[in-house]
Formats: sequence, C-alpha cells, structure tokens
Amino acid sequence: MSQSPKFTSWKKNREFGKVFGGRERLKMKDDIFKRLHSFLKPASFEEKPIVIYDNPSKDFFFPITFEEIKNSLPKEVFDSYTHIWFKKMKRSTFENENWIVSDNVFGGGVNLLVIFPFPKDLRIRESLSKPTQRRIKHFQKYEAQLKYDKKGYFFEFDTLSIKKYYLNYAIIFK
Repeated sequence: MSQSPKFTSWKKNREFGKVFGGRERLKMKDDIFKRLHSFLKPASFEEKPIVIYDNPSKDFFFPITFEEIKNSLPKEVFDSYTHIWFKKMKRSTFENENWIVSDNVFGGGVNLLVIFPFPKDLRIRESLSKPTQRRIKHFQKYEAQLKYDKKGYFFEFDTLSIKKYYLNYAIIFK
C-alpha cells in the first residue's frame, strides 16, 4: 500500500508503515494542544503543584522562580494549581507569533499555569510604527522604556522591572 507525500515522512519510500525520518503525522503546530491537555490529575498522595522546568533556549531565560510565584500569589490561588510548567520557547515563535508571558489551562481536574521565558536582551520588539498610547502606558507601569533603533520600536526592561511585570501582570492578572 502506498501513500501520498502529504501523509508520509520526508524520505522517498512511500510504503505504508516504513518511517525513515521526518514527521510521522501531519503538521498541526507541533501538537501543542495534545501536549497541554495531556496532563493528568495528580494523585491524592502527590505533592501539588507539580513543577516542570524546560531548559529555555540560549536566547531566553525565566525571570521568576517557583518560590517567587508561591510568595506572590494568595495561598488559595496557589493551592488551586495542580501543575506549573516553565515552558521553553524558540526565538522564531517569539518574533513571528503573538507572544504571551503566561497561560492557564483548566479541565479534567487539572489547573495548569504555563510560564514562558523572556529574551535575554530584555526587549519586546514592536514594529516600525510607534505603538499606541495605551500600549505605551501599559508597559510604563512596569518601568519599561520605549526606545527606537534601525529595526523599529521596542520596550526595554531591566531585570527588576521584568520580574515585576511577570509577577504583577502575568501571574496575578491571569
């Protein structure tokens, strides 16, 4: 039985069941939904929340730690989380897609808090045109400075201000 190139791996062998490299399935944004929703409810004897640390890529770092999250959230909110995932991100994802700092996934007895890393250059790139006044005010609350270079406008943070942004906006606001 033979399959079309759309459903087989990148090698020329198109026989069903023989995989020599590449993807085994159609591209669906790396099955992100499958990974986020594959978490199981922790057993009653497991310590909660379960913390998962991914190693961020060379261009990124996590500005906050598990202990800082624990200390900044109210006890009942912190205790409601079953998992906290410090999830890695690629540079291309950060530059080409709508970037977020954190995300929450609820359902099936799982309350997952996903924390995404921040670039080591401490900059959020905007576009060649100046950002709206609303966006400028939003980032100025967290002591970010609007600057311009040949690539366009960007908000620049320092290490304390990015920590403040993550703890006060990304974690508590969510």
